[in-house]
Amino acid sequence: MEYDFLHSQFSGDKMFDAVAPSLGIQKIFLLGETTFLMMNGGIKYSATNKKISFEAPGIFADDGDNIQSSLTFSLIQTFLENNQLVLSPTIGLTNTYYLRNLHEGRNDLILVAGLSAMWQVSDLFALQLFVNYSSMSTNSIGDSLLGPSSQFGAFDYGMSLSANFQF
Repeated sequence: MEYDFLHSQFSGDKMFDAVAPSLGIQKIFLLGETTFLMMNGGIKYSATNKKISFEAPGIFADDGDNIQSSLTFSLIQTFLENNQLVLSPTIGLTNTYYLRNLHEGRNDLILVAGLSAMWQVSDLFALQLFVNYSSMSTNSIGDSLLGPSSQFGAFDYGMSLSANFQF
């Protein structure tokens, strides 16, 4: 179960909230001693409630109600004597279908492809580098509602340093 909300940065007023029950499944397949294929799938229903401070035609509190389904595959390959280095290419697809009012029938597809590399420097520290490409497309309903923002393509990249201490 997920609960999402958005507050105005200026006034602090609640603008949106959603309750979203979800179901996910994960399966890991052993392909070799140091190679795994991980599959993640899921479905989520979002029941939204926008806070509307004024009545306006075509604006509804539940415009964002949707059903989202996703499927992701990650190949995990470990290297070095104690598997301290992990490379993982990933590809995933998320489909969001809107259910109500002006957005009814809108269908968004988001494709994500990426590569992650993690090096366990020591028992305490790990370094991770990643790069992802995401693209979104939508159907004609989404095109007419969203205009130029109905499609995008973006690269994300980054690095993290993790510390782990067990006691």
